Amino acid sequence: ALGRNRGGPSPYEGEGNRAPPPKRPDSCPPRPCLPCSWPCPCSGAVWGGHQVPGSESQESPRSQGQVEGQIAFVSNRDGNPEIYVMRPDGSDVRRLTNNPAEESDPSWSPDGTKIAFVSDRGTTTQVYTMTSDGESVTQVTDTPDKKWITAWSPNGQTIAFTNTGKMGSWVTLVCASGGIPKPLVRGFAGSWSPAGDALIFNEGQIPGICVIGADGKEIGSLIPQEALQAGDLSFMDIVFNIRPIWSPDGSRILYSRHASADAGGQSGWGNDVHTMNSEMGDIQRLTSQYGPDWGCGWSPDGRQILFTIERDGNSEIYVMNADGSEPVNLTQHESRDFQAAWSPRLGLQEATLPSSSR
Repeated sequence: ALGRNRGGPSPYEGEGNRAPPPKRPDSCPPRPCLPCSWPCPCSGAVWGGHQVPGSESQESPRSQGQVEGQIAFVSNRDGNPEIYVMRPDGSDVRRLTNNPAEESDPSWSPDGTKIAFVSDRGTTTQVYTMTSDGESVTQVTDTPDKKWITAWSPNGQTIAFTNTGKMGSWVTLVCASGGIPKPLVRGFAGSWSPAGDALIFNEGQIPGICVIGADGKEIGSLIPQEALQAGDLSFMDIVFNIRPIWSPDGSRILYSRHASADAGGQSGWGNDVHTMNSEMGDIQRLTSQYGPDWGCGWSPDGRQILFTIERDGNSEIYVMNADGSEPVNLTQHESRDFQAAWSPRLGLQEATLPSSSR
């Protein structure tokens, strides 16, 4: 139900019932760093962005030679999980981190000049940032709980991450420059709307896809139970709907769903990549292979999707068109390559690959 506190008290402070969100004003002032200036100056029940002019075309960007930006990803090809970057065609792979610790969960700043990530290089996992060439590593959090799945806000001032401790998992916000984390809602895998006014996330032991205002006012379930049970979806389809991510124009949502598969003579259950429109309809299944497939993110123009395929204990990073056509293996390596993130449209010309491994 709207306006209730999910899952009990915050691990940091007592929270009562939340009032329903006010109507979104016609225009919103620039949003300050949310955890440092709470609450957000405006909120509303209509989230996301607007259709990007020209994004209706379904012609393959790869066939037009339109390959831009960088892709950050995690790989254990040099022994332990480290963060690497490559070009969107899979070329020019460079290592950004070089630490005995495990690095994971990279996400780009909106100007493409920095990467947030998680590392256990200290006594516990913490959120860090570094420049896009792997330099100027800065610790952002300093709390004892486990952190995972980072997401940088569109205004560049806030980093969302999942904090898991004695009170369970919470989508949590912290200033990108560091500070005291602010628990937002019980759940995990928070991802920002293009406008920065809401986060989409997973909730519950049977993960549902929910949305909450960036000011903490709850909106509710984005995919109602009746929608999940419609058509040919079975109970097993309801079990996992993992890591939802808005498209750059806010019109569609990428996520991974536990679904049946029958490929290459193998039948069973695995995670397949799905998208749906942001108004709770038009669910499209993009992959249907045996084994787990995980959606990772969108290209800056929303016309391509990054995802990982896990087969025989190995994980590879693929890219495909947003309709599921033309999948291409980008990594083609015997190591595990996963958790890919595409750099944003802004700052693409300024961002440079490192000249050597670090």
